[in-house]
Amino acid sequence: MFLLKLIKFIQGHWHGPISSEMNQTLKQCDDYLGEILKIIDDDQYLKDNLNVIITSDHGMETIDKASPLKLEAH
Repeated sequence: MFLLKLIKFIQGHWHGPISSEMNQTLKQCDDYLGEILKIIDDDQYLKDNLNVIITSDHGMETIDKASPLKLEAH
């Protein structure tokens, strides 16, 4: 099992999901994943015997602070 977790990945919590900081973090994550997949692709044993499962813990939504979400309505 391999867990890719970087403290920078919480940029969306600090700057919002649609921000240049979050875009930079997503690019970094994509680059890391690309490197891992290339290592696997270049190794025939890994290609034949390794399963890769990619998941995430949650998504994000921009929140309008002027119109707070009323949880009891859901």
